[in-house]
Amino acid sequence: MEQQIDNLRMLKEAFCLFDKDGDGMISQTELRDVLLSLRPHSPDADNAEQLIAQFDRQEKGSLDYIEFVEMMRGNSQTNQENELLAAFRLLDPNQTGKISQNELRHILSCVGDGTLPESEVEEILHCIQPDNAGYLNYNDFITEMNSSFQF
Repeated sequence: MEQQIDNLRMLKEAFCLFDKDGDGMISQTELRDVLLSLRPHSPDADNAEQLIAQFDRQEKGSLDYIEFVEMMRGNSQTNQENELLAAFRLLDPNQTGKISQNELRHILSCVGDGTLPESEVEEILHCIQPDNAGYLNYNDFITEMNSSFQF
């Protein structure tokens, strides 16, 4: 829970930095400027219009705070899911969609910056029940991660 609060606090700070004119909205220009400042000559800056279109539910041409959080969470979630899928594929050469608990423990210790505390690894493993043969299903794991560990 504390990590979720910290994540929301960081998102609020990021939103305020992106919202240069302080109007409570991130315009396409503001988003593009931030993307360029993070990576000059980045092709991502050209995606500012697409990002706004994708997450701007009210079709205002800009993002409010809630839409910004959804955009950031969506990107983070997609990256984490891609990392997990790649790790599962390495440990699941026959592409069965299942791995052992020990294999999952190894994946969790390597995802992201590799600093997931052992207590959190155990909490995740406790939430995901293996099948009768002792294996964990990838889809069940992603579903549990998305419902229990979002920020």
